Amino acid sequence: WSGSVEGRNGVGIMVKEDLVVEVFEVKRLNDRVMTIALKWGRKILYVFSVYALQQGGPEKEKREFLEKLSDNIHDIPEEDLLMVLGDMNCYIGSTRDGLRM
Repeated sequence: WSGSVEGRNGVGIMVKEDLVVEVFEVKRLNDRVMTIALKWGRKILYVFSVYALQQGGPEKEKREFLEKLSDNIHDIPEEDLLMVLGDMNCYIGSTRDGLRM
C-alpha cells in the first residue's frame, strides 16, 4: 500500500512471490500513482497502479494526475512493455459528457 498520511487515496502493487526476484525498481510517484519495473524475458515490464480522482474532484488535481501519469508513461522506452491498472474513472469537465480518461 502506498498513500497519504491520512490513509486515503492509496495505491499498491502485489507481486507473485516467484517474480519478486525480477523486480528492480518501485516508485511512488504520488498518492495516486505507483509504478514497478521488472525483468520480463528480454524486456522490461513497467506496471502502473493508478487511482484517478472521481468526477466531482477538483479540476486542477485531475489535470495534475493525468499530467503526472502521461509524463511517466512517455518516459518508458518503446521497446519495453507497459501495463496501466487501476481505477481510471477520471472525468475532465463538470458533466459526464466531458473528456473521460
